[in-house]
Amino acid sequence: AEGSSRKLPRWLALEELERDRTRVSHNRDRVKTITQKLSRLQQGLEVDKNKSRTAFEMRLKELEGKIASVSGEQDQRLEEADQQIEHLMEALGQERLAR
Repeated sequence: AEGSSRKLPRWLALEELERDRTRVSHNRDRVKTITQKLSRLQQGLEVDKNKSRTAFEMRLKELEGKIASVSGEQDQRLEEADQQIEHLMEALGQERLAR
């Protein structure tokens, strides 16, 4: 207040008090609004985190599936190669016997 050393008229003091009260009330509302926005933002971040985590886990399962199928195919090919080698060795053995 201007020249606060001298006493303000009562009505002016009340007017200032009312203005302060309004300002405090307004600020309280703003804080409440900002807090609500922050809360929504936090919830949104949680949702995003869960979505990306789910996507990541699905991708991981997909890759694990691919790896399993590739290693399954490899096992099968190795088994076939092993059998072919056995047959060749048998055939060679029989050929030696025939000679």
